[in-house]
Amino acid sequence: MAQTLVVCKQCSAIFPSPIAFGDRESFETSTLIGNIVTCPKCGSAVPCNKENMIFKE
Repeated sequence: MAQTLVVCKQCSAIFPSPIAFGDRESFETSTLIGNIVTCPKCGSAVPCNKENMIFKE
């Protein structure tokens, strides 16, 4: 099962992304703009960009 994670730029916490992808190709070909999530550890607003997301299969 695929999982998409977000890395907080403020505290480096890693947590599940609210954006799901079915496979690596979908993740790699998607355009992510303007998606913000709150870090559960420090409360910072974290952009969901590919630069700070991890895709695990």
